[in-house]
Amino acid sequence: MERHFDTLRFEHFDAHEANEPWAVEYYHSGEHALKIYVNDKDLNAIFVELEAREDGATSPTDPAEVYGHITLWLSRELETKRAVSFGISLSCCAVCGDEGCCGARVPGI
Repeated sequence: MERHFDTLRFEHFDAHEANEPWAVEYYHSGEHALKIYVNDKDLNAIFVELEAREDGATSPTDPAEVYGHITLWLSRELETKRAVSFGISLSCCAVCGDEGCCGARVPGI
């Protein structure tokens, strides 16, 4: 029997050089962010596809217009007790970069 294992990969990148709208618009030159991939697919694209399916849309919106990639504080956040109680953000608003504006959050345990 063949086994299939899901993969989780993180990519560290310069958000301004990659033209993330929030980093360019607010001049966050040199701002580093994190892309999360599940089975080699950008997590933000997965969120947009799920939302499109839920809304009955036929063609998903460009993920870069909806979700931005969060800054590197995720690694520090995962190590706190607060993450267990309140969860953590996995993406942020594509326009302003605020994780609380229009982002995806994983609840705590």
